[in-house]
Amino acid sequence: MGGNKKHLKNIMMTGILLMMLSCIPREDPPEKVMFLDEINILPQELSENSGLISYDGLIWYINDSGNDPEMYGYSREQNSVQKTLVIKGVVNNDWE
Repeated sequence: MGGNKKHLKNIMMTGILLMMLSCIPREDPPEKVMFLDEINILPQELSENSGLISYDGLIWYINDSGNDPEMYGYSREQNSVQKTLVIKGVVNNDWE
């Protein structure tokens, strides 16, 4: 009879364990996978860019510290720098 009690105890413990495991929230699978498409490769003068803003139809970039004190107006459609603003009398020192 002692074996029956041990067997019943194992069944009950298994049932409790299964109930506990069923309460663990599961993550829903992602609804869709998104991919990034490369649109353009930036021109060489923007290879060290460290900040940007969109203004007046262009994307304006600044480069890292140590580069010339210039801002570049880039056109995505033409994939080129359309305007360059030279800022005189200053040093490009971490403008961002």
